[in-house]
Amino acid sequence: SRFTTLILTIEEQVSAKEGKKKFETLNKAISSNGTVLNFDTLRKNALVSWIQQRVKDKGNQIDTGAVYMLIEITGQNTWLLASELDKLCLYVGQSKMITSSDVELLAMKTVDASVFPFLDALFSKKKTALIKLQELELAGLEPLMVINMIENQAILHYQVFKAKDASGIPPKINPYVKEKILSHKPLWNLHQLGKLLSDIRKIEIEIKTGAMHPFASMTHAISSHLSEKKNDF
Repeated sequence: SRFTTLILTIEEQVSAKEGKKKFETLNKAISSNGTVLNFDTLRKNALVSWIQQRVKDKGNQIDTGAVYMLIEITGQNTWLLASELDKLCLYVGQSKMITSSDVELLAMKTVDASVFPFLDALFSKKKTALIKLQELELAGLEPLMVINMIENQAILHYQVFKAKDASGIPPKINPYVKEKILSHKPLWNLHQLGKLLSDIRKIEIEIKTGAMHPFASMTHAISSHLSEKKNDF
């Protein structure tokens, strides 16, 4: 029926090759009677452009740092992003620039996003990292999720610090994240990052074997890194 909109969702994991083949078959079958629109998850530059265009359509502007901060806080869920952008545009008023400060003040933080203040404190070597880690435990976050995010951040820091110039930094690291990581460079050297990663992975193994209290072990491991100076090695 030409009055029908048929929505199909894929809930199982399929390889890119297999998915493309299936979509082409489906596209051919439907195209003879209608129009096929494919709504893939927006990634990287496409998501950035989507945010900028949506803000522009509302008569506002958003600076680059604010875009990447919003993605970091809310993730890639466009429904949630649309809601946050509506709120930000109302807050700053028409024809005004949305800044990182506005995003930090207003953007609704998801459960996962509550880890970011802890990570920022940890890699800024602030003692408040221990307090924020305790808050994560009280909030009921899964310790393995926290472990995974520490590992990811340690690896990203290592990749950025090791690069001799901008061309050596993996393109998957967005400019906002890269700038934040570079601000930590005076505080860490590659050896210390490697040791942090090694310590956290040991805790991960011990958590999976049930040999320890997860957050107590993380607190003990992190404490030693917060007190280290970059030139200790």
